[in-house]
Amino acid sequence: MGENAESSGITEIPSDRDEAHYAQNEASKRTKELKALADHENCLGTWLLTGTPIKNGRPINLFPLLQITQHPLAADPWEFQKYYCNAHHKAIGTKSIWDNTGAAHLDELSKKTEDIILRRKKAECLDLPPKLRSLAPILLEGEAGKNYRQEIDRHISEYRDREKRGR
Repeated sequence: MGENAESSGITEIPSDRDEAHYAQNEASKRTKELKALADHENCLGTWLLTGTPIKNGRPINLFPLLQITQHPLAADPWEFQKYYCNAHHKAIGTKSIWDNTGAAHLDELSKKTEDIILRRKKAECLDLPPKLRSLAPILLEGEAGKNYRQEIDRHISEYRDREKRGR
């Protein structure tokens, strides 16, 4: 316990990460750290796991995950953005911005990533009953109940004050 890979003689390690959908934003600290781990000289490869679909189905949100897994499609960010994100310069007032929020050639992208992405729909893999929602009231007694009620009353009072002021 407490022994690291180098002191134990382990020189190569695979990396697997769950909740990979949190790494869809290239600028996020989590994505940068995950890239650094995947790029480490001792990392044999990286497997990313998630049960959450890619945000808004946009290819640009898939790109960081392709980089982390060192997929060939991630070799050239600009080409990926132009081809799969329909990226282009867009005028906003007097400024020009790079808009990479589109989507193009999705069937091709799906085909080229089928070797690394296991896609399943809920209906294909889950035999679940319909959602059941139920209310479970909890009685707070004594000091806890009193404090809770005071906090609720305070929030109601603040809301009503904002409402009177038109906010």
